[in-house]
Amino acid sequence: MSSAIQSRRQLDGQEREMDSINLVLLVERIAKSHASAVGTVGCLAVHPNSRNVVPGQISMTVDLRHPEYDKLDAMEATFRQEIRARFDGRLTCSLTEIWRSPAVKFDSRCIDAVAAGAAAAGYSSLRLHSGAGHDSAYIARVAPTSMIFIPCLNGLSHNEAESSTKEQCQAGAQTLLNAVLSLDRTVGQLPSTQELHVCRNF
Repeated sequence: MSSAIQSRRQLDGQEREMDSINLVLLVERIAKSHASAVGTVGCLAVHPNSRNVVPGQISMTVDLRHPEYDKLDAMEATFRQEIRARFDGRLTCSLTEIWRSPAVKFDSRCIDAVAAGAAAAGYSSLRLHSGAGHDSAYIARVAPTSMIFIPCLNGLSHNEAESSTKEQCQAGAQTLLNAVLSLDRTVGQLPSTQELHVCRNF
């Protein structure tokens, strides 16, 4: 499950910038305290946004993600508790949820077919959670689905500097072909997909 919360707060004096920095560090600390968690402050805006004016208001978005629903609940609860403990009575703070996206559990037989397809081609594989949104999350709502990721240089993806070798791309394509051929032999036997609320963004 994913949700996004926009935080707007009126800060006092020279503490404005430090409070916003501390919130960013808080999000990082919460994410690091849970394995497989992600925490991101993707937007940060100061108002009136003038180089020689101390901001009277700071707005930010916080995105929290985790593959397990209860862990995500705990992350959200910690974030809200820390906000109240740090700022209540000292400044005006509001949290508004602006986005929530349910996560989807991919079909186990498709996942197994991908792993077997990689092994059949002589490649190692690793099962992992994808924190990012992908088209497959929507396809999985209507058809059995899984995903294949290939290595990228230094682990960098979704970036113009992303780089994979032809051999790595070939490995991914061969794995996909093997998985499709394997599943083709079991058409009509695939179980239905299941949706889980497992990630949330703040």
